[in-house]
Amino acid sequence: MRHRFLSRKMGLGTLVILALFLFLFEILPVLGILSGTFLNNGSFSIHNLSSSWSTQYRSSFLTSTYVSLISALIGLVLGVIAALAISREKNQGMARVLESFSALTANFAGVPLAFAFMVSLGANGVYTNLLHHLFGINIYAAGFSLLSITGLVIVYSNFQIPLTVLLILPAVLGLRQEWLEAHQTLGGSRPLYWWKVAFPILLPPALGVFALLFANSFGAYVTAYALAAGTINLVPVQIGFLINGNVGMNIGVGDALSMDMIVVMLIALFAYRWSLRWTAGWR
Repeated sequence: MRHRFLSRKMGLGTLVILALFLFLFEILPVLGILSGTFLNNGSFSIHNLSSSWSTQYRSSFLTSTYVSLISALIGLVLGVIAALAISREKNQGMARVLESFSALTANFAGVPLAFAFMVSLGANGVYTNLLHHLFGINIYAAGFSLLSITGLVIVYSNFQIPLTVLLILPAVLGLRQEWLEAHQTLGGSRPLYWWKVAFPILLPPALGVFALLFANSFGAYVTAYALAAGTINLVPVQIGFLINGNVGMNIGVGDALSMDMIVVMLIALFAYRWSLRWTAGWR
């Protein structure tokens, strides 16, 4: 009886701590963003919200959306291919090593990732100089720049691909070899199996992963700021400028941009939840 009472007390304490954590670090910041968006000098106003829809900030949303869509698509395609390769690896030790490597590189972002790419593919980077000296290829003379949208997509793909591997691998491992054998027994070809059987099964989780990759890229701040230092017009960078006062401090518009960004994230979240429901229908 005493043991049961202590267990309930510990469970209640854990719940209280979790609720306090959610209130302080999730709910309270959102309430602060809401008040900063719709309150101007103590009175209700939509001035900050309308300012967040000006041409400059609309451009930042378009750029962020473009970068997020392209990097998510590249990450999804290459990540699925890598997950399929891992699932076919007969050496289980090697498969676990590859999974661990994916988990490590999926969290390799921010300043270290930006610095690594500057050293590798910067104007005087190691690989840039190797290509120029060994093969006579000057990628910067050809128009490439790491401090561009193309360069940012390449950098983002570095953590999008391994993240895709971690998220899609369980679905890939769910494809049973018996299904392919049964399909071939009935006279079907391997390409037809992938089109008629494997693709419909992998499509829902793949769409969910795409939504998460989009949100992951859309909200990235440190990597983009450390790499491009504000030369690329992205929403998180604009919010940082408005709050930190790099150009002109305007916390109200920064809150409004954050609110717009939350709406985009919620859309991605709902897309992910919808994909989960679709996936459940196949089980």
